[in-house]
Amino acid sequence: METIFSIEYTPEKRDYVRASRILSRKSPGFVALAAMVVFIILASGVALIFPGLAGETLQGLAPFLLAAGFTYLLYIGFLIPRQLNKAYESKAHMRLPRRLSFFESHLMMAIGDQSVNLPWENLTRVFNSGNDFILIFQVDEQVIVFIPGRALESQAALENLQKYIY
Repeated sequence: METIFSIEYTPEKRDYVRASRILSRKSPGFVALAAMVVFIILASGVALIFPGLAGETLQGLAPFLLAAGFTYLLYIGFLIPRQLNKAYESKAHMRLPRRLSFFESHLMMAIGDQSVNLPWENLTRVFNSGNDFILIFQVDEQVIVFIPGRALESQAALENLQKYIY
């Protein structure tokens, strides 16, 4: 079988953070939870600033709800990226070069000296966030392929990719 086109790149620290944020923003559950947390923070803030608008119970809970909401935002905004950056630095396989070879029947993903064939019929979801793409395949287990925009060196590479994933 002949390769139709290939994409090669070496992951950077920020790629993992961007991929996690793309997945989060595209997840309805995460978006609903984030909206609820923002609402709780706003309601708690209003209850603390204007005590007459809230009942005694809400006034008593407001500081705790506000702290919990900000803790959640801190975790999502700073701690998860920090954990991903530490993992990138400590796990060599996260820094290995990737080669994605596109065939008519499948995508071959090679990481270092290991590879896996992912048939197109197992492609279950595609996320596009600007120039970055995430492909999710469901084989025996879920395989997530992140393609950073910088790996698509030309408009032709982008068009080739879009032809296969859409």
